[in-house]
Amino acid sequence: MTIVLAVLAAVALVATVAVAITALLLRRRVAALSTTVLGLQEEVAARAEGPAAPAVPGDLGPRRLITIEILNPLEVAAKHSRAAKLLGGVTPAMISRIVYDQASTQILETLEEEGIAAEVRVHVG
Repeated sequence: MTIVLAVLAAVALVATVAVAITALLLRRRVAALSTTVLGLQEEVAARAEGPAAPAVPGDLGPRRLITIEILNPLEVAAKHSRAAKLLGGVTPAMISRIVYDQASTQILETLEEEGIAAEVRVHVG
């Protein structure tokens, strides 16, 4: 009976050490991802403060807008990033914000490649 308890105690100790090491590694990864997110937020803020959209020549009638809502931002993040899969349940608002920021950047770049002058902004609310 004493040997069984000693083996169980050893197994519990090994499991505790494994969980502690995993937690430490996850904390380090979260810290690295947080630094990356802060860098991306600064980049997005710098782009948002860019030059104003050019004036529209002539009278084109009432202003028209195209609205796009991403209905599955967490799935999009998971598809494009393994780290997002791990953090999607922890910080869905942050992941969603990053997906929208990256999508707006991609949309603007595509429009510019086609010679279309446009203003692309992410509206919250």
